[in-house]
Amino acid sequence: MKLLTIISLVLVGSIHAFSVTRTTTTRTTLFSTQEAKPRDFERAVECSGTFGLCDVDELLSLADDLEKHQGCFFEDTKEAWLCDKEESDRTDVAEVLRMQSELQLRMDYLKQANLFKADVDENRNVHERDELMEEMEVFGTD
Repeated sequence: MKLLTIISLVLVGSIHAFSVTRTTTTRTTLFSTQEAKPRDFERAVECSGTFGLCDVDELLSLADDLEKHQGCFFEDTKEAWLCDKEESDRTDVAEVLRMQSELQLRMDYLKQANLFKADVDENRNVHERDELMEEMEVFGTD
């Protein structure tokens, strides 16, 4: 999880330096159309803790919904600091969901359109082919 956070922080500064074409779907909100339920929060926590479990649209939808939720859901006490802590931690989960979606988009870009990666892959293939040709020459096969 720390590695994901570090990678995401490094990438956040340059996230807008590229564009990825992806289909967009209308995001529905979990909490705006119904009262928030613990299972909705569970999905947000599940997705934030398991990279690749949820697609980009779901990650962004969950983050939006967490940010829209006001007040406390679990910490129903007279101690204000507990409610503040819940709200702060919920915001942290929303941020992790957004960072994960950004990282997934960057990974898609790397796989689909990154010229540097394509050049490295091509160079590796040429190098491997040359090594195979040298081995074949050593054994005298053509």
